[in-house]
Parts: sequence; C-alpha cells; structure tokens
Amino acid sequence: SIYRGRRNLITDLPDYAAYVKKLTDLREQYHDFFYHGTFCLSNDYVLPKGCHLGEFHWCGKTLFTLWNDTGTPVSLTIANQSIDISTQDVAVLVI
Repeated sequence: SIYRGRRNLITDLPDYAAYVKKLTDLREQYHDFFYHGTFCLSNDYVLPKGCHLGEFHWCGKTLFTLWNDTGTPVSLTIANQSIDISTQDVAVLVI
C-alpha cells in the first residue's frame, strides 16, 4: 500500500478507499479464478503503453484482468470483445 506507515486512515482518503473496495469486490466476485485457477499469458495482445493484462484460467473459462495505468481513457479489443477502461481504472472480461 502506498499509504503504509502514514498516519492517515483509509476513511480520510475516500477515492482511494473506493478503489480498494472495487478491487476487493472483484477479487471476491471472481474468487475461483484467483484462488483455484491458473495465471497464464497465452495470448499476444498488443496493449497501449501503460495498460496491463492478466489472464487466469479455471474450469474451461478465461478471465482477463485489465488495468489502465494512464491519464487517458482507453478502448481495447480482447478476445473480440470491446472494452472501455477509464483513467486509472480496472476492468475484467470472462470468456
């Protein structure tokens, strides 16, 4: 955490708290992929600079995690699906 060791409470940082909650909720929603699946990068997607992709396999399905670590919204096509990701945001796609 970027705030480890500081005196601020998470409640003092509402935007950061909302972002952490979103990530935690996604982890719980896709629990089986993250805890029982396999991390793999079996595709060669070309992503804009500052965008990152993770790929998890579980029970014949694939979960793509996407992170836009830039100051500009991006539109991507992953597995023939269009995905719009806001600035400094994450998205998931299950196929």
